[in-house]
Amino acid sequence: MGAVSMTSNVAFRATSQSVRVPGPRAFVSPMLPSTQQMRGMRALPGRSVVMSAQKDTDFDSILTSLADKFEKTEKKPAVIGWTAAAVGAFFLTEWLIHLPLLNVLLGFPLQLVGVLSLPWAYLKYVDEGDSIVDDLGSAAKKVTRKLPGLE
Repeated sequence: MGAVSMTSNVAFRATSQSVRVPGPRAFVSPMLPSTQQMRGMRALPGRSVVMSAQKDTDFDSILTSLADKFEKTEKKPAVIGWTAAAVGAFFLTEWLIHLPLLNVLLGFPLQLVGVLSLPWAYLKYVDEGDSIVDDLGSAAKKVTRKLPGLE
């Protein structure tokens, strides 16, 4: 490995030409930026990046509300059956997608759709401040109205 240098709170790996290290030279990856490229990058002392969360989601309250809804329902066998079917369908789909030929045909397009949907999700949930919990709850209500045994 190359020598690691700390300058202005920024760590970078220096090439063997810019730093003289006694002993045998170590391999330095050509993918790492050179020290001349790194010289232009300076960390401002005393500055840090701070991210603020808009709203913390309490997962215990979500689990409690799901447990309360399950206890209140009179159709427990149907709820258990459809939940087990959904989990089984998820794992079956995951297994099918990762078969050798289907991974090539479906893996990349699914990943591409996921990456391309990130700007929409950012705008919806971060900029506009919508709640993903509320959206998932309304989607679950729409689905449960259409499933037999859960009307």
